Amino acid sequence: MKANRNSSYFVVEVPKVDLDENTLIDDLVEKFSEYTSIHPPRSDAADPRGLCPWLRAVRWHDLVSGKTVEECRKLVALPEGDEYPTLLDSVVGFIKNATSLIDQTSELTLQQINTEDRDRKEGRSINHTPFKVPMHFEDGASKSYANPIAGLLAMLLRGSPVPLQPNMDEALEVLRSCLAAKDIDKSAEACYRLLCLIWTFPWKPVVQRRVTDPTVIYLAYSSLLPDGSFKDTHLLTNVFARCKYSVRCVVLIRIKTEHEDEKEGWMANERWLREDNECTFRSLCSAQHIATTLTLSTMSLPEVWWTDVEKYQSMLYRGVPLHLSEIVEVVRSLEQTVQHQFEELVLFGTDKRADYGLLVDDMALKEVGYSFSTDKRNSIFFDHQNSLLRSALGNEAFRQKMVTHLAPGVLRFNHLALRTWLVEYAKFHDLLLTYIHITSGAPARGTEMTAMLLVNTPLYPRRNLYRCADFMVLMVTYLKTSALTQKDKLIPHALGSFAADLLVQDLAMARPFARLAARLVHSESPQIYTLFDTHVFINHTKLFETEDISARLTSLSSQSMKVKLNTSTWRHIFSSFRRKLCPRMEALEELEEENRENTVEADQAGHNRQTEDRVYGISHHSMEGAAEDVLPLYCSASTQWQEVVRVVPGGMRGSYKRFVMANFDILVKPERNKNEASSHSTIIRLEAKLDLVLKALNTSLNPAPIAAAAPLSEPTQRDALHYAFPSPLDALRHLLKNRDAQWRSIDQEKAVATALEGRKDLIAVLRTGFGKTMIAFVPAVMEINRTTVLILPLRVLIADFGRKLLKMGIDFEVFSASQQRLAGKSQIVIVSADTVNYGSFVHAISILNLTRPVSRYVIDEAHIPLLSEDYRPALADLYKIRMTIPCQLVLLSATVPHSMEGKMKEKYILSDNTVVLRASSNRPEL
Repeated sequence: MKANRNSSYFVVEVPKVDLDENTLIDDLVEKFSEYTSIHPPRSDAADPRGLCPWLRAVRWHDLVSGKTVEECRKLVALPEGDEYPTLLDSVVGFIKNATSLIDQTSELTLQQINTEDRDRKEGRSINHTPFKVPMHFEDGASKSYANPIAGLLAMLLRGSPVPLQPNMDEALEVLRSCLAAKDIDKSAEACYRLLCLIWTFPWKPVVQRRVTDPTVIYLAYSSLLPDGSFKDTHLLTNVFARCKYSVRCVVLIRIKTEHEDEKEGWMANERWLREDNECTFRSLCSAQHIATTLTLSTMSLPEVWWTDVEKYQSMLYRGVPLHLSEIVEVVRSLEQTVQHQFEELVLFGTDKRADYGLLVDDMALKEVGYSFSTDKRNSIFFDHQNSLLRSALGNEAFRQKMVTHLAPGVLRFNHLALRTWLVEYAKFHDLLLTYIHITSGAPARGTEMTAMLLVNTPLYPRRNLYRCADFMVLMVTYLKTSALTQKDKLIPHALGSFAADLLVQDLAMARPFARLAARLVHSESPQIYTLFDTHVFINHTKLFETEDISARLTSLSSQSMKVKLNTSTWRHIFSSFRRKLCPRMEALEELEEENRENTVEADQAGHNRQTEDRVYGISHHSMEGAAEDVLPLYCSASTQWQEVVRVVPGGMRGSYKRFVMANFDILVKPERNKNEASSHSTIIRLEAKLDLVLKALNTSLNPAPIAAAAPLSEPTQRDALHYAFPSPLDALRHLLKNRDAQWRSIDQEKAVATALEGRKDLIAVLRTGFGKTMIAFVPAVMEINRTTVLILPLRVLIADFGRKLLKMGIDFEVFSASQQRLAGKSQIVIVSADTVNYGSFVHAISILNLTRPVSRYVIDEAHIPLLSEDYRPALADLYKIRMTIPCQLVLLSATVPHSMEGKMKEKYILSDNTVVLRASSNRPEL
């Protein structure tokens, strides 16, 4: 201390504390830990490379610059509570006011209103589909159309982010007053007045404000997510479409209310529906075009990663492990729950059953009210109408619940008890609907599944439930493309035997009691009790919705799975398993696209394939447009999936109690799997050998002139060749499912024998109907672990052959130009003549040949390349297939004159000892 004694200051020394080095490090790490943590990315991006293509195109991120995400989202949120409580209903009223004018407007004007610039670009001066009321508009869809418009108006009422014109401000105040008075009719008119001013104004950029249109501002703000990102484009196209619909509503009201002559009214307002005019509609169309293009062209990253690449039993779904056995257990649990709900709570615990034989169903009959359940020939649905009612009244415990004694000898049903039963009946339908959704093949859209008709109705004389022999088939109406195509597409789904019989029991015994209960409980609501007459599934007072199926799937999966299922995730997971485990379903999906083309036979008959399917030779295959034999193929596709999840497949008749999954191994013979999947390690080893193969091929594929091929030497593998049938005739009878089948001609028999021998090339000239197809099919199914490559010069032939192969149960694979590898499990590989020499096919077939040797190439309609090489250059190089894999070449045709044989041998580089077989072309019936 200092010497001055009067000083009040003194020195304080802090005692030194010895800290170890680890403590110092921990303190330092804790102090700066905030800097090492991951922080949310900033939403501003100075570098355009940091912008997604959508934001680079529309620049919506600029519109929210300087504002918080919460501020923007709150500004455009739909009103809640006491804030403008009648706004949404007022917007719905505005749209309904517009749609009420549709029936008062000429079809031409409605077509003009519905015409877009793309129609004009495609050569149509007008869209022949008129502007109309949206589907399901009265059933709740009206609010989905009103929501974005209500959000726009709510934004303006809270405070427009952009300046409005004076007349718009006045109209906004009128709307505010009408909403405060809670007068929906006046509010609906005020909505129209304000929207009319906004959507018929040429919004142009001004200084420091690139976008001045409040509708565009609303769309940008409403697409913001809480984390500051923007919604994906596939979620926005629907919003754009609904906004455009409302703009058309405004134009329609203007035409009808402000002009005496519709033609003059359209000419005065047409510009507000044009993309070449500065207006809101143009901005909506531009954004919709960009969003649609990006949605369709952007490849999604995979949601599934296979962890089992041999048997495809396990995967990672969005990173979460999932095994097929987990799905099987969910199905098993659901099946048991359905059975318990039906027996204990719907049938009151009684052991009732309605036995039946073959059920009659006239699938072509469109009589109103008709169904197999109303067909008098099916006595089961009439003999058991009162069986459940009698059982309930005969049980003392249930009778006390169901019946009220008003006076001695006077009984009355207890409506509360009936209502409770109807709730349990709805739960049964909820469970059964979900069970069918995941076991009847490819999952249908929930919108169609929940609204299926049991009987033909006056407004829709095509029901959805059919009995096809012992198959119960749901013909699900695909409505998604109806607005574009003006027709409904029917997609068959075959039920498993458990669900099929359970549904029959429901319709025979439980449904009559449900009709009684509904009429008593809801006697004043015919719109409710008539549902039990017309629809397959009923949710007590209404129809089910997609959300009901999703909720049930989520509830079931959460009990035993890490992946939470809903209708969307189920579609992804199912599709992944289907591609790997259900080749019949995959092939059928490809054939649907091919089926749009005409067949050769239809062209020869002077009409297209669509006319042939719709008019001529209609049978079970012609369900309003389905191609021949397709309905049984859909049933086969459904049963294949049922076998994958160990559900007893459809097509069996008997009690549902017998068809439970516990009896699967007893009732379903394990399918003989001749072609075990190659292991992943084997594929890797084969690819290592591929370089050697391709080097040899590159040498062989030199386009220099090639001499005639030498006679085929007997392949070394032939010594180890094994056959699946004792003789070719046995194989033929198996394919035709006819024990007494014989060869159509001696030439057919010789051709099959020559193909099987494999030593010589073959030209088989057999007229149509004399069995050329079997020359390709019989050797393919005879040989075990061998491949026949079927080369087809026409796309329509791919569809035709595909249908035949599916019908006969022959495993096949269609190779497309976009593929890189063949699965290697099929007896026949189909490839188009244009694709067979692509490098991708050469690569794929060379790998396949190392494990499953190619026995032969078969070219159907082999005369076509000789006639088409001038305008289809790819057909001129068909000879190169001889250098890919040296093997037998089989040429099939019905029209090869003797004079063309030499050219054909030269064209295909056939060996000198080629066998030529000809059947007589004489047609005595002509």
